[in-house]
Amino acid sequence: ANDSGCFSASHVEATSRFMAAMLLSMLGKHDQAKQQLEPFHLTHRLHPDVWSSTPPTVTTTTPASEISLHEPYSFTQEALPNPLYNRLCKVLAPDASYWK
Repeated sequence: ANDSGCFSASHVEATSRFMAAMLLSMLGKHDQAKQQLEPFHLTHRLHPDVWSSTPPTVTTTTPASEISLHEPYSFTQEALPNPLYNRLCKVLAPDASYWK
């Protein structure tokens, strides 16, 4: 926002494109999502398989012995370059402003 409290058209467009890409990816429309991201010349994006993955279903009747205490997904150090992995860990930390 500038001093008047208004956002520039470029900030609004950027936010709109990122949100549209996220929603399209969630709906499985990955090619359309990629089109929304192309103006930003990004070097990385989540693989479509990540969007289609779902964690195991746990119900109130699932025996405790069958519930996995492990995270459903995790990154290995080789999955991302270290600088990008470290930045993502910082940006997506539980106390990061992303979650507020």
